[in-house]
Amino acid sequence: MRTRIISLLIAMSAILSCRNVRLEKALKLAGCNRPALENVLDRYRREGDTQKRRAAEYLIVNMPFHFGYEGEALEESKVFFRLIRENPQQDFDSLALVIREKTGPGSDRIRVRDIEKINADLLSENIDWAFLAWRTQPWGKSYDFDTFCEYVLPYRIGTEALSPWRKRFYETFNPLLDDFRHCDTLDITDPAAALAFLIEKMNLPEPVFTSATPVPFPNIGPEWSSYMTGTCRDMTDYIMYVARAVGIPVARNFTVRCDRLNGGHDWGTVLGREKEYSIFFYPPSLVPLDRELMTSSFKTKAFRERFSPDLKAYRYAKKNRDDTYPGFAVPMYTDVTEKFTQAFVDVLSFPLDSLYERVSARVALYLCSSSRMDWIPEQLSYPGRRTVDFHSLQAGEVLRIGRYRMGVLEMLSDPFTVDAEMNRLHFFRPEPHTARAVLYSKFTVNGEELLFRNNMTGGVVEGSASPDFSHADTLYVISEAPHRKFSYGRIASRKPHRYVRYRGRPGSHSEIADLTLFDSDGAPLSGKIILPADSLAGERKNQAAYVFDGLTTTSYHCEMPSGGWVGMDFGSPKTVATLRYTPRNRDNFVTPGDTYELYYMDRRWKSLGTLVAESDSVVFEGVPGNAILLLADKTAGQQERIFTYEKGVQVMR
Repeated sequence: MRTRIISLLIAMSAILSCRNVRLEKALKLAGCNRPALENVLDRYRREGDTQKRRAAEYLIVNMPFHFGYEGEALEESKVFFRLIRENPQQDFDSLALVIREKTGPGSDRIRVRDIEKINADLLSENIDWAFLAWRTQPWGKSYDFDTFCEYVLPYRIGTEALSPWRKRFYETFNPLLDDFRHCDTLDITDPAAALAFLIEKMNLPEPVFTSATPVPFPNIGPEWSSYMTGTCRDMTDYIMYVARAVGIPVARNFTVRCDRLNGGHDWGTVLGREKEYSIFFYPPSLVPLDRELMTSSFKTKAFRERFSPDLKAYRYAKKNRDDTYPGFAVPMYTDVTEKFTQAFVDVLSFPLDSLYERVSARVALYLCSSSRMDWIPEQLSYPGRRTVDFHSLQAGEVLRIGRYRMGVLEMLSDPFTVDAEMNRLHFFRPEPHTARAVLYSKFTVNGEELLFRNNMTGGVVEGSASPDFSHADTLYVISEAPHRKFSYGRIASRKPHRYVRYRGRPGSHSEIADLTLFDSDGAPLSGKIILPADSLAGERKNQAAYVFDGLTTTSYHCEMPSGGWVGMDFGSPKTVATLRYTPRNRDNFVTPGDTYELYYMDRRWKSLGTLVAESDSVVFEGVPGNAILLLADKTAGQQERIFTYEKGVQVMR
């Protein structure tokens, strides 16, 4: 027994010694700001509050890893998020351009290190109000001090400019939980139950998502994120501020690439008393991690941000003989792939003899996923005797192995996928046999874009002699989701109608980008735009004209999920012989008149030539089999995604 006690004391002494060394290193880095930090430590020592002093030490020790961005143009540009909320139907790209022209590109922004900048008042206020929430809320007893430090205590969410947000948020949102704290039917000790109740009481506005931006924004801060506009990261930030202010532990998860798009995704998780829940915004809700939602999305890895670095991963990365890729040198995240993955691969053993060259055991190799024509590292590992092993990933994505040397990421393998059941690799190496490829799109069709297309299934075009369509004839039914920019239909009836409308299926908001009606000679018909007489007060009447403007980049979205429609009054009965329609879209279809170049991967990107699209498709000859391809629009647009061509069909990867 005595030996065990001595061993325990030695271990505790070693931990304290290590913590003191790290604290002293942090204080040295503070420079002129050291007295302010020491004042905070001295205050809690005088008050005899051991936990608060430990919390202050935790923040200061990890402070050298954190920073924020400041700049006049950066701050002025944030008005973008308020203007989106005031008019969510405007063109966000145009708005971003107008603001950018006024404020500049934001190149004046500077990176400010917390350890040198944070003042004693802000730090003390943050600690005091965080402890007030933790110690007084009934759900505070459901999680320990370490969880509190990592997912409640931090004074910042990301790289926003420092501000004293916690007291204001506590005083605003804590009263909304009064009924919850006195509720007999809900588990008031569960942080997840508290957050679910709070979200309902907050009456959050419908989120307005956009990746448009006047300047490259870091995290935008508590004030601007409250508008619930922008990216998934911006909205996740707001919920994190609110939840942490009232003592609810929440974490941010992220993927480097998601849903076979070129960007990642951020979403929050609340650490409940018994299990975790993902935070969703449409509608605002909590969803248990049941491998049904984020787990079904395409990704390679999923990570959870931390305020403290993952020291084990940090030491592992330091073995590297070459440079370390940015973000891997000091990993401020932990791997949570297994929580959010269906086709899970525990260990991917990549054979070293499949690399383009031999590598040393001390050279870090990176597992990389695709982004346009580039490859982005997602995991670091070191070669063994015959393989390099990567752990915990989702199967099915196209990957490559690379190394980072002298600031350049070099690819060392052909693209490949891994089968989850067989743990078998399939390499994409161009084969001699070639095919004729008919291509309709340059970018992934899933998520929102897929919803737009599916929403047209079941939509109908109707004709009538009366403007209220009290007696309507069905002219055409859209029986399947359109897969190209222009889909055509022939009208069997030759009966003339003065009024014609498009009515979407129930729940589709009658979304449509373009509808062109033709007479028997192939000439487009024109008339006056009409809408239902009982349209909602907020009906977007200006959008109705978009349906018949001949443009596929503008679209109509009815306020009413069901029952709405948009139509045309010809002025006199006319016969509609054929029609052409386009679903709401993100302008990634092939566009007539644009120039396209098709590339294939053979260690590097090689061109198969350029073509000017004469219709809503381009046709390339001599496309090699089993190759990774990419179609680039040389005229306009940026979104492009790798794909394979299999049995006459584009398969986005």
